[in-house]
Amino acid sequence: MWGLRMRYRRLWAAAGVTAFVLVWAPAHLPSATAHDAPPQPASGTNPSDLYDKARALDSDQPPEVAQDGFATGRREAGTNCQPLVPLDAAAPSDKFICLDVSQLDQSISPQPVLPPGAPSRDNASAPNTTLSAPIRPVPLWCELNQQIRKRFEQCTAYALTVTIGSGSTVTGTSSQLVADYSYTSNSDVAVNDQLLVSATTIVGTAAGISVKAEPVCLTCTGNAAGFTSGPMVIGQNYESVFEITPPQLAVGAQRLTLHRWELFWTVPGYAPYASPYNAFSNVVRCDNTLTGKPPGCAYIQYNPTLSYSLTGPVAEVASHVQRAQISGLPGSGIYPSARLTRTTDPVLIAANRRVVCPPNVPVRPIGKTCDEYPFASTREGGSLSGGTVRTFSGCSIPGDPVNVTGPTGFSRCMVSGKQNSLAGSQLGSFYYSQRVINYDEFIVAVLP
Repeated sequence: MWGLRMRYRRLWAAAGVTAFVLVWAPAHLPSATAHDAPPQPASGTNPSDLYDKARALDSDQPPEVAQDGFATGRREAGTNCQPLVPLDAAAPSDKFICLDVSQLDQSISPQPVLPPGAPSRDNASAPNTTLSAPIRPVPLWCELNQQIRKRFEQCTAYALTVTIGSGSTVTGTSSQLVADYSYTSNSDVAVNDQLLVSATTIVGTAAGISVKAEPVCLTCTGNAAGFTSGPMVIGQNYESVFEITPPQLAVGAQRLTLHRWELFWTVPGYAPYASPYNAFSNVVRCDNTLTGKPPGCAYIQYNPTLSYSLTGPVAEVASHVQRAQISGLPGSGIYPSARLTRTTDPVLIAANRRVVCPPNVPVRPIGKTCDEYPFASTREGGSLSGGTVRTFSGCSIPGDPVNVTGPTGFSRCMVSGKQNSLAGSQLGSFYYSQRVINYDEFIVAVLP
């Protein structure tokens, strides 16, 4: 849009704190300030054309798993323009306001949204004195222009430009940063969604711009701690936290909650920007289904990873899992391999074990027990695998084929009984710590 370019500018705050600020500026302006002439659109650009080109941000693209195990969702850049409506008039004037959102996960060097130890300042016009949950600092793993998900936390940070104009002339801009950080717990049903908005530049007729934030919760209630900033000050953090009311869950029950923030921008003399930008919708599930464990919640858009190490205390099990996955069996989560799906059905679990490791499995070396993959506690286990048995060199199961490949079937291998028992305990702990319940998908990774 008008040849915008992006650059980082490092600023030193008065308190001596280093901040990383993303600055948007028209490509033909070396450094715009509040005293410069307002930026002009490129030749032939007509803001009215932007009405036809405006497109909503796509939040339904599947997440990808990065090397660090986080799921990163990607969105295209989006532009949305609307006419500005005077406060005392029913019809729009020739003035307009546009919202241009930078593309997430761009090829840039990620920087923290806030530096370590930066103060968290509430907006003075909307203090959060009634909230029981304090505002947490934005975590360092929350990187600009990315949506990063974990099982119990997720954060989206992005840059946007608010552009104001009249006719075909741009008269003001304001570059802003937005960070949406939400978190919950595997042993508690409390859910909190924090929002931070900060202006990094205010130019021309954008002077006096303000932002209003409203929390929205579908299928739930909560402490509606929205805010209206008043005239924004460059570098000021306007933030709040939305405390979602914990659901009442009977034993065996679960519930999905969708929550997000809606943002509205206003310039002096005009009604608020009528089409809000909806911050990313966060989907959290709370349940009371784990026997002997307290209720808890998780962000189910992220599939957790169980890790075994080839040099760890369950090395023999890890070696078997690795060879089974290389042969084509599911669980690695790397395309085209599918994830595994937990089952808590005791009948299905017993059936899986009978098929893969029955008592009459030939030859059980001393100190060894039968290890199966996919696990008996998954819906990809032996009785539903749709294929035949396979094994590998050194597994001590004569008669089983060793060169079988493909995504169907199952594998078995004789491994150290102690390691097999420990690996099973680690799997059970993983199910609880990551709140993996019936029909949840997860990934199994084998580390060096």
